[in-house]
Amino acid sequence: MYICQICKKEVKGQRGLAQHLRQAHNYNTIEQLKNYYDKYLLNKNEDLLCPVCKKHQRKFYCFSVGYCKTCIGQIDENGNKLNCRTIWANKDKEKAKIAGLKGIETMKTTFSKEDPNKTIFEVKKEKWYKKMIHKDSNGRDSFDKIGDKVRKHHNSIDEITGKKFSEIQSEKAAHTRMITILPNGKTLAQVASKKAANTVASIIMSDGRTKKEHMTEKAIQTRYNTILPNGLNIWQETARKARETMIKKGNIKYYGYSKISKVVFNKLVKLCNLNPNDCHYAKNEYIVITEGLEKNQVYRVDFTYTKDGKPFIFIEFNGNQFHIRELDLKKRKDELNLFGEKFGDVYQKDLKKKQYLRDHFPDAYYFEIWEDTIEEDCQKICEFLSTNFKLPQS
Repeated sequence: MYICQICKKEVKGQRGLAQHLRQAHNYNTIEQLKNYYDKYLLNKNEDLLCPVCKKHQRKFYCFSVGYCKTCIGQIDENGNKLNCRTIWANKDKEKAKIAGLKGIETMKTTFSKEDPNKTIFEVKKEKWYKKMIHKDSNGRDSFDKIGDKVRKHHNSIDEITGKKFSEIQSEKAAHTRMITILPNGKTLAQVASKKAANTVASIIMSDGRTKKEHMTEKAIQTRYNTILPNGLNIWQETARKARETMIKKGNIKYYGYSKISKVVFNKLVKLCNLNPNDCHYAKNEYIVITEGLEKNQVYRVDFTYTKDGKPFIFIEFNGNQFHIRELDLKKRKDELNLFGEKFGDVYQKDLKKKQYLRDHFPDAYYFEIWEDTIEEDCQKICEFLSTNFKLPQS
């Protein structure tokens, strides 16, 4: 209980006293309330000097609280605004965080007097949401207005960098995720990526497929269907840039031997019951071609089968997105493959490769397996082998 020192009336609490002063004694300004507080309620031993700048008096906040911990909005001798409150808040950040969490926990476990079936937190949440979705005369609610503010801020241009604020924040967030190391030794980006991957892989969509499958399909379609200003789609441009970078760094030595190539040739070996010791793949560097090619380029024959230690059959695997048949050359020679190369140029390189093999190994046979006719091409090779070459028995 508090007693008004002017009229000696007894009131409940400091807020009640402040209300009494306004109603009974016309204390309508913060200065009047401050004078009463200083005269009758202030602890005479309390130090009112700002603990940060040690120059200005701490700010009087309100009648029920008294003085802030620091001065607020003061100007130094150079005309600059002091940030004493900010400094103090940063010092007490952990303490404030703990107090805030404790307060929320209390609200979540204490039932409301307004509705005994709900906690204080639930009641406050419902009131807040009801207030936020209330529409004004233009039919817009608080969420709409906040969205407008955020969009305007994110699209504003930073004078120093010339970038949008959203770009700056995105780059900053990405950098933070890359450098933040968690207790398990992984970065925040790695953990977030793994968590996202697990989530999309576990969500089942209405058609029975996972969300990951849907996202993958959509991404593939986007890469194929989005045409860039240079005429390439995203997939082709990515492959072209990657290959260009590898050539500049000197890392590219020959056209890559794909995983599908190995699968096809292993199937052929099994189908024709070939002796594995006589089978040589591109990665084994059995036949290496460097003549007539650009600097730093090397061709390796995809598959070579030997007879008495000499090449007997050469086989190349041609993916339809990288190579072209002669019958399609006239109408598609200027189209680009996934490396961004013209199909006409690729065809000429393939011809040079064939010619090299014929010149250096005139007694060997040359075959091609195309991606869209794998079964038929493999069958033709097996028929040739069974007719012209005694295969080992399984």
